[in-house]
Order: sequence, then structure tokens, then C-alpha cells
Amino acid sequence: MKNIPGARYLNFRCTGCGNCCKDPLLPLTQDDILRIIERTGDSPGHIAQVVDKHAIHMDDEPEAFAMLRQGKRVLVLRHEKGRCIYLGDDNRCTIYTSRPLGCRIYPLDPDFNKEKKLRRLTLVKATECPYEMDGSVDVEPLYDLQQRYWKQHEDYNTKVAEWNRVQRRRRREGRAAQTAREFFTFLGLPDSEPSNERRVPKTTKSAGSSAATASVGPANTRKAKGPAKTRATKSRTVAKQKRRTSR
Repeated sequence: MKNIPGARYLNFRCTGCGNCCKDPLLPLTQDDILRIIERTGDSPGHIAQVVDKHAIHMDDEPEAFAMLRQGKRVLVLRHEKGRCIYLGDDNRCTIYTSRPLGCRIYPLDPDFNKEKKLRRLTLVKATECPYEMDGSVDVEPLYDLQQRYWKQHEDYNTKVAEWNRVQRRRRREGRAAQTAREFFTFLGLPDSEPSNERRVPKTTKSAGSSAATASVGPANTRKAKGPAKTRATKSRTVAKQKRRTSR
């Protein structure tokens, strides 16, 4: 491992500052949203918000944008008052065990070869991260998590492509594109009105970072991861890395 570029980051440890849950925006898939629904009972419209290309830097991943009535939009984990709605007052994630896969892998950016051997490891620099280097990240769970992340996003992008074909056909027929709520239904998500109430506790009992397990991301992360981000500037970087390493 010593000769692998960035191998030192296998000692990464989250310090629980909460910065990654306050600045970057994290793209979501229907699987991410379903896990949160099962945990919280919140509606899809409460969990996710749709943003345009000006809110998040994802120019090189146009396949993630759905054609909606208000234009091309991407689903991200909702922020209010400059922070993820599921970040507790103690800077801990209140849905830690059900958090999106992007949160679990952020901020690690691994590159594996066909033999599942780690070739390179870097950190996504989407926001200030005062990490420590006294942790322990297991390579095998990191590989498995990365593959899950990429497969989930591939499946989601396939659904988006199908949706967009329908919207283009509607426009040729002189009809308006469908709404975000109809997009949620198309994804197989419960059809319910967005909730204005936050039903998740503001604190959580324990959310210690455990990079040695399949959850390698910080305890209080949402995307990415994570792992997407311009205000959000690199929320995209997490998704981009997965596509590259899966090839």
C-alpha cells in the first residue's frame, strides 16, 4: 500500500465539524430517498429539492438532469438556512444509518483496477475539512461501497433518460413537461405533498465516524456524497469519480 498515491488517506478520520453538511449540495437517487422515507416518514418533496445548473456544478454529467416543467433540474438533498435539513444542532446526522451513499463515501475518492486493487486515493475538496489522520479505512468495504454507489447512480440515470424521452415527446405534441411531483411518482416514490415540518430529532445518540466499515464517510455527512458541490462546487466530483473508476 505504501507505493499507492494517496495511501496515507486510509488513515482519514472525520472530526465531526459538520462542514460537509452545510456547504456542498448532494445529488440524490430514488434509492437514497426511499431509505430516508423509511427512516423518517417524510415525503419526497420534503427530502429533496430540485436545482438548476447554476446551483450545482455538474456540467459534465447532463444525464443526471431531469426535464421538468420549470426546466432541467437535478435532485439534491434539501438544505434550509445553509445546512442539510437532517443535520442536528449538535452537528451530527440524524439519519446516519439511512443517509445517502454519497454521504457514506465522502470525502474519499478511490480509484480501483479491474482486480479490485486500490490504485489511487484522494480527498474531494468540496469544503473545509479539518480531518485527522489517526483513523483506519478498510479497502475492501470502500470498494464495495463505491460499486454500490455507481450502480445506484447508473440505475437512476437510466430512469432519468426514460423520463426525458417522455418529456421530449410531450413537447413535440405541444404539451408541457410534467412536474417534480410527477417525476417522484415516476421514480416509484410515494405520492404525497411535501411536509413543512421536520420530524427527525435535532440530535442523535451516536454518530461516530467509522471509516473501517462499509460506511466510510463522516458521521454527520449527507453526497454527496456527498459523495456535489459549487455552493455545491464539487458535489459533482463525487459522482464523476465513481463513473471513472467503474470503467
